[in-house]
Amino acid sequence: MFGRSVKNTTISDRPWKNNSVRLDCKEESVVRKLQLLNISEETLKIMREQKQLFEENVDRIVKSFYDKIYAIQHLKNIIDKHSTIERLMLTQKRYLLSLTDGVIDQNYVENRRIIGKVHDRIRLQPEWFFGAYQVMYRSIFPLLVKKYENYPDLAEVLLAFTNLTTFDIQLVEETYIESYTSKMLQMDEIHKIEQELTATGHTMVANAEETSSSVQEMANVSIGIAEASSLATDHAKKVQEVAQQGAETVYLTQEKMNDIVNKMTELQNKAQEIHAGSEKIGEIISLIHGIAKQTNILALNASIESARAGEHGRGFAVVANEVKNLAGRTQKALEDITNLILLSQQSVQAMLEVVASTNETVLLGNQQMQKLQEELKEMVTGIDSNLQQISTINQQVEQFTAMSEELASASQEVAELAGNLNDLSESLAKKIQDTEHNRVEPIQWTANLEVGVPEIDRQHKELVDRLNRFIIAFNNGEEKEEVGNLLKFLENYIIEHFQDEEALQRKYNYPDYDQHKKIHDQFIKTVQNYREQFDKEGVNTGFVIKMQKTLMDWLLNHISKVDSLVGHYIRDVRGK
Repeated sequence: MFGRSVKNTTISDRPWKNNSVRLDCKEESVVRKLQLLNISEETLKIMREQKQLFEENVDRIVKSFYDKIYAIQHLKNIIDKHSTIERLMLTQKRYLLSLTDGVIDQNYVENRRIIGKVHDRIRLQPEWFFGAYQVMYRSIFPLLVKKYENYPDLAEVLLAFTNLTTFDIQLVEETYIESYTSKMLQMDEIHKIEQELTATGHTMVANAEETSSSVQEMANVSIGIAEASSLATDHAKKVQEVAQQGAETVYLTQEKMNDIVNKMTELQNKAQEIHAGSEKIGEIISLIHGIAKQTNILALNASIESARAGEHGRGFAVVANEVKNLAGRTQKALEDITNLILLSQQSVQAMLEVVASTNETVLLGNQQMQKLQEELKEMVTGIDSNLQQISTINQQVEQFTAMSEELASASQEVAELAGNLNDLSESLAKKIQDTEHNRVEPIQWTANLEVGVPEIDRQHKELVDRLNRFIIAFNNGEEKEEVGNLLKFLENYIIEHFQDEEALQRKYNYPDYDQHKKIHDQFIKTVQNYREQFDKEGVNTGFVIKMQKTLMDWLLNHISKVDSLVGHYIRDVRGK
């Protein structure tokens, strides 16, 4: 506790009751925030010195805070919907006491970020959050002023408290904006997915119906194939029976033909034997014919001799005449036999020729019968193979029919699932529509946003007014039409406001002018990029959300923090 007799000393000159503080943050963005607000271990020491004061008054501060908060209907509705006043009072008490722990580490940062996510979830807009801090300041500032009213350290104590709570506000609202923007971008993606789901659902229904129809046609075709296959099987079996009977008949006929060939060969041999015998008979007849001629000559000679003998030779002449007659008749009979033998030989020769020709024909027929038998055997074998293939086809057709029935059932299930998908996509679309139409409250211009320089505050109010027009358009679903107007305003705003603000900084020799101008230049590039993207691609939900985040971030982090430092400096210079 400060000694009251040491009136002109400073904080750094006096020891603290508890000097145990810790500032341990490695995250680059957090470190920048701490540096911008001049938060150091000295700041934590100052706040730790207030621990007893906060502990003694925290219950009264929290009660006064929630009496005012709960009297506002909008905030009351949020509290009643998402929590209870008792729970929130306990949470607020823990928060206020944590400001005097003297510790800022990653756990401290993450706890503030959780608050930002909760604010996004319960739809607590930033202006209400800023206003709540103003309510809290009105309870705490009087306590600090009363404690240090006679000390020159009052300004440092108030600045330490204000800087630390401003750091908390930055963490909370930065997380709120990121969470809100991420959710809006997800809504845009979900909206696209919903459209794709709807289109896919319709396509699936159409495909399922077409598939079902095709499956039915396939089933009908498979039934036709099965019937045709059954008829083909019956026909093939009949052909097989006929072919087998034909093969047996050909085999028997071939055996008969072989018998005929053998008989004809035997007949030919017999005919040749007859022909040879007739030739021998002809030779014998020729010999007898010669003997008859000789006998006839001898009878002629005997007649001549008997004539010469006269009476004595008359009897011999009679015998010679009878011998001559007998020889004549024999010769005549031999000639008739010879003619018959010649005729018989001619007939036998003709028969041999017929037999030879018939034999050749029979042999040719036998060869053809053998070829026909082989072909019939091949036909029977082919029919057996066809029957096996037809049997295989029948099995495959049965399987195909079963698969067609399963596919038809599956197609019906797909159609039902597609219908369910359409229902889900419609439900999703409705939920998206309900979510998209959650209203965003316009930004209320509060003292927290004022920098205390009228010409700067006036231009800042113009930006807030234009941003509110955009928020109203967003609530009415007309934000895409308002984007072009907002971009035109920003281009003019950049030229006029930045020039005026930078002129004031130069006029009063603001020490951080160069860094401030760099921030302005970077924002100019950001707006130019939005303009180029707008001119090239037009506007979509993602574009709108990104631009809204940029403007909210500029409002919360630049105007209320960076520009406020400029305002303090200009007011101090003008006051002198």
